[in-house]
Amino acid sequence: MQLLGPVAVWLSLLYPAKWFLKPYLETLGPIAAHATCDGLAALFKKDEVKPLADVATALADARKASSGRVEIVIGLDIPNPHFGTALHITQDSAEEIALPLAVFVTRADELSAIMKAEVEAGRAPTGRAVVTLEKDGGLTARWLTTESAHEKRIP
Repeated sequence: MQLLGPVAVWLSLLYPAKWFLKPYLETLGPIAAHATCDGLAALFKKDEVKPLADVATALADARKASSGRVEIVIGLDIPNPHFGTALHITQDSAEEIALPLAVFVTRADELSAIMKAEVEAGRAPTGRAVVTLEKDGGLTARWLTTESAHEKRIP
């Protein structure tokens, strides 16, 4: 399952994503993922997070219905709507899917601006720009052009 679209689509989830991520980002450290797991699961049930939780639940349900054969890919339609700039989500539960989804959503605007600038500068990806979620909560986009490999980091 691939969900690529313009940044405006992702920004509709910005408020719930920020609300969901706030405790995680405030306690980020070597054991943050383990220390905040229960806290994020509790936040997942809050009204403020419902739109994000609904999307994460739909993605988890699709993966479960396919016996894990559905690959979850979310991203921007830059440089094109087929390959785009995308994050692969490998988690299975809705609560686990919500975290990378929220990180992506909160950085989608900045990621969009960076990738548009790279395309305009003649460094458009020849295929997909792959986004990875870093342990510190940042994102890294990596892609190839016909000349070389490129990487941009969003802390």
